[in-house]
Amino acid sequence: GELVADFNSYAGTLPAGEPNSFAAHPEFAADYTLRNARIFEGRGSDAMPVGPYRRQARAIPMRLDGPKLLSGSATTANIEWWSNLPGRGILFYGENQDCGKRVEFKNPDSFQNLSLTGLTPGKEYFFRVEASGSVRDHFSNTPVDAAPKGNLRRVASPVRSFTTPAADRPGRVWFVAPDGHDDQPGTVDKPLRTISAASANAVAGDIVEVAAGTYRETVRCRATGDVQRPLIFRAAPGARVRLDGDRQLRFAFRIINKAQLTLDGFHIREILEKGDAAGVFLDNADSIRLTRCFYDGRSEGYTPVFVRAAQCRGLMLDNCVLTRGFHGLEFRNCPGLEMRNSVLYINQVNSCNLWNEPGEKATFRNNIWVDNVPQKVG
Repeated sequence: GELVADFNSYAGTLPAGEPNSFAAHPEFAADYTLRNARIFEGRGSDAMPVGPYRRQARAIPMRLDGPKLLSGSATTANIEWWSNLPGRGILFYGENQDCGKRVEFKNPDSFQNLSLTGLTPGKEYFFRVEASGSVRDHFSNTPVDAAPKGNLRRVASPVRSFTTPAADRPGRVWFVAPDGHDDQPGTVDKPLRTISAASANAVAGDIVEVAAGTYRETVRCRATGDVQRPLIFRAAPGARVRLDGDRQLRFAFRIINKAQLTLDGFHIREILEKGDAAGVFLDNADSIRLTRCFYDGRSEGYTPVFVRAAQCRGLMLDNCVLTRGFHGLEFRNCPGLEMRNSVLYINQVNSCNLWNEPGEKATFRNNIWVDNVPQKVG
């Protein structure tokens, strides 16, 4: 056979017959490492580096865009930020720059949105974020003394501030319709196109009303409600509002660190089962109500749970229907959970998993559980 050379680097002229070779001058450091290793990364056969290399953590820092105040009311604040690495950490806040109060965010994500409740109207608050995330290993030949040690990266934001309004504005209705546009004001005659756009604008005391149609989106609830001023997402009267994951999206609604929210009248289908997927994902969320929601588990493949909830106090499911799901409902450490007047019909693997500690009371009443696959009802 013929021996063919390719995927090489040359300091001088490239030889003929090597279409994947390139011109580059290596700058050697100690132990045959390369000060300009990035030039050679990923350019060899099978996307490996050209020349000597080893497995090491990527030499990138963790960065934050934010945190910033998205929205708020006289008693609430919704703060969010982005990072280049999926991270977890702590939001510190308080009435002075020491930021003595704290809220943890435990779900590693590149986008985080945390909400504060029980604030004092007309008062200045200070806040900052400390976060950490991990980088993946890759193959390179960066000098050891130039590469960060280990895979963990940390970052801290400067202290920032906001002032709560002295009084709440009157609650308003944000209208959403398939023929709307997200540049419109969300009025009844000029509706928004996506529920997500309404979620980015609504605050405690508001209502998001969604017209009949199919919406292919994951709605991140980016604002919290508050006592006496809940935030409500609802289907318009008589409308069939369908959130269709198209077997591409892992969630219909994602609610983290929120309180006093209601989801009413939504049909959810074709959610992709992957990781912690769910029709409605809830984490550290208090006094959330799901009413008149329908989860259709029929699909060409497995579908995830209708509701996946953890550390949620006072969660209510009322008058909901779940049918033909491969998995049903999953509750973990949800004291005060109540499920009532609901139907679970022809579920195929399990219908409900509840992991509460002693003393974390849960109530199930006036529900119908029928025609589940024998011996697969949890």
